[in-house]
This record gives sequence, C-alpha cells and structure tokens, in this order.
Amino acid sequence: MKKTCPTCQVSYEEEIKFCPEDGTVLVAAGAPAGQVDKYIGRTVAGRWRIQEKLGEGGMGAVYRAHEAARNRMVAIKVLHEDMRHDTLLVKRFEREAKAVALLRHPHVVELYHSGVLEEGTPFMVMEFVRGQSLFELINKEKRLDERRAVHIMIQACAGIAEAHRQGIIHRDLKPENILICNKDGDPLFVKVLDFGIAKIADDETGGGTQLTRAGTVFGTPEYLSPEQAAAEPLDARSDVYALGVILYEMLVGNVPFTSHTAMRVLLMHLNETPRPPLDVVPGACSPAVQAVILKAMSKKREQRQQSVEALEEELRAAISGGKPVSRPAPVRPAASGTGASPRVATGAAAGAGGGGAVAAGGGGAAAAAPAAAAAPAPARPKTPVPLAGGAAAPAAAAPGATPAGGAPLVATPPASGGMSTGAWIAIIVLLAILALAGGGAAAYFLL
Repeated sequence: MKKTCPTCQVSYEEEIKFCPEDGTVLVAAGAPAGQVDKYIGRTVAGRWRIQEKLGEGGMGAVYRAHEAARNRMVAIKVLHEDMRHDTLLVKRFEREAKAVALLRHPHVVELYHSGVLEEGTPFMVMEFVRGQSLFELINKEKRLDERRAVHIMIQACAGIAEAHRQGIIHRDLKPENILICNKDGDPLFVKVLDFGIAKIADDETGGGTQLTRAGTVFGTPEYLSPEQAAAEPLDARSDVYALGVILYEMLVGNVPFTSHTAMRVLLMHLNETPRPPLDVVPGACSPAVQAVILKAMSKKREQRQQSVEALEEELRAAISGGKPVSRPAPVRPAASGTGASPRVATGAAAGAGGGGAVAAGGGGAAAAAPAAAAAPAPARPKTPVPLAGGAAAPAAAAPGATPAGGAPLVATPPASGGMSTGAWIAIIVLLAILALAGGGAAAYFLL
C-alpha cells in the first residue's frame, strides 16, 4: 500500500515512514479525511511546520514540528479544539505557559513561544526533548541503584529550586513529569516539565481569577503531601515531600503508599508511616540516603527539609560520606490497611491520559519523543486530575453506594498528635462526597 505526504502530496512506498522532502509523517494513501490530523503539515505562526503527533491527553495534544529558520525541532502543545471556549481550561493552559516562561534553567523544559491559532485555539512552542520519562525508566528497570537515583534527584531539585525562586510551586511532581535524556555526555540528564496545575505567587496576590478553589485537591494521589491531601494551603515544602516519594520509588521500585482507591491513598499519606526503604529492599540505599528520604516525607512540613536546595545539599552529603541526617520522629499509623497493592487507577487511566508513552495535554512527557522501538508503558494518569473536596462534587450514584475498593471508607483520627481539626473536616467532607459518588476512581475527572 502506498503512503502519501499530507504536506506535499507525494506518494511513497509503504516501508517509508517520513517524507524525504519535509520530514512529515506519511499516511496511508486514500485514508479518510477524518483519519488525517488536520495539524499535520500545517505551519504555525509562519515559523513551525508540524510533522508528527507525539501524543494526546485530556487537555490537548503535542506535536513535533520543524523550525526552518533555526533548523531545529520543537514540540508544539495545542489545546483541544473543543475546549477553546472553556474559559477555565484556557486560563489553566495560559497559566502553564506563564509559569514555564518565567523559568530559564537547564533542568526545566524551555518555552520558546505561546499564542493563539487563527481559529482561536491556544498553543505553546517548547523545547523538543528526545528521551523517556522517569516513569518509563523505572518501569523498564524496576528500580535504580543509589548512584543513579540520587543523580537524577539532584538535577530535579535544581530545576524545581529555580521554579520556587520564581514563586512557582509545581504541585504535581511525579516520574511522568521528569524526562530523562542524553545531553552533554550525561545519559541521565533531567528535564522537569508540566506546570499545568502549578501555583504561581501572582495568582494568589494579583487579584486575578482563581483557577483552583479552596478545599479542592489537585495532583496525583501517590505523590501528594499530607497538607495537599487535606486541601490545606501549600508552600514549597509540598514539592519536597513529592520529591522524597519519587526518590523512594526509584530505589524501592514502588511508591510507599498504594491502594485500590484514591481516597485510601490520601488517608495513608495523612496517617501512616512509610516503611523505610531498607526494610522493603535490603541494600536499596545507604542509611544516610534513607534518612534524607524519610525526613523529606515527614507528615509535618516543619520537620522536612525546608527547601529543595536543602534536600539537594543533604543528598550530596549523604552520598559523599557526610554525617547522616537525623530521622524524623515516627508518626503513629492509623487503622487503615497496608500491604502491597497496585497503584490506584483513576478516571484518567481509562481515558486519553494513558500511560508512559502518552505525551500530552498537561501531563506526562509532553515534550519528549520516546525511542522509536520503545513499547508503551503501563497505563497511569498523565493528566493532572482534581479530586472534588467540597468545591465541585461529581455526579451522585445510588444512595448507600460503597467505594470501589469494597467496604466504606471511615476516617479514624490518630490516637495522638496527628492532623488539625480543619484537616479532618476536609477529609470527612471528601469521604462523604466519595461515598455518594461510588468512591475511589469515581471521584476523579480529567481537566
């Protein structure tokens, strides 16, 4: 079967994938118009010719394009056309562009340009990164040795530190949002991306439209800090917690808290003490690195490293034989169950958010080009999803419905210490909404 270039309309043999003239991905000759992406072959703003779709997610799609003037590849992120009239989604898309535009750092994906297409659809042009997500790397190798894991984390800390200096809190740090590429002779060079739900200082003080309501939980359950799970105000130490979880996962091969329902994961972050990495996988890391991880994952933010710079410094000291960091005081576990379980599957997993191979709208490896022969990673949410917590309840199910994981969830306060009254009120409201909605994944929806 012949293939045709959507740009120049020249036909080629079936085994040829790209047009030799302009690099556009070839499509089957005579394919119905609906099967040909309308953006393929299009020149955006007179500068970037779109050649290939890299992936698609809940909010938009990402394409590889060529800039002739500079002879370089770029990644173009386009909001889904049917969402361009949604004021809230457009503002979130614009906020991501605003956040990334503030950042100029080797370990953050760079934004070159943002604008609006002729038909009114927002887009942004970003650095094209050829590599894989950290999620894909962990999935492939199961777990990383201490040297490589700490090397990756130190670079991620450097990129996030720059965001914090600009008044930006990421709020959705996870392996899917950390790209690994080969650059400057380093095969584990890190690029942080996806600031789609980032909190920018100007959003809180500039009198603009609030894009997230108080009492709403945003992020990915497995990486949420306790204060984020409780819908409390956040600061940079919430990102410190998420980085601690990611380092734990790199060394152990799994996140510290897993369950079949999102609500149960949130409660575990709030109430349960993570098993030390060396208890899960003997020899996974040194006691000094373990102490740094457990400190970063302290329930009380005052007990964590107070900045990502401090986290980076402690990791450097730990791997260089410096004095180990004292372990934080343990938090008494709650009555909720433990044990190894699959990562919680949220609504995005069944939708366009997909797994590690998805490079799309507000999530995952948005600017990454995976290796040509790489197999798709297992499905997991790529698009940040908000968990309704008193702000926007999902559609109610039948009265008395129980969570997807089985028995109804019951919030049991810790015997001593623990959360504030306000935090428990937020959790109880979340539980009530989940019970009405069917629980677990039913409470999640794509941005």
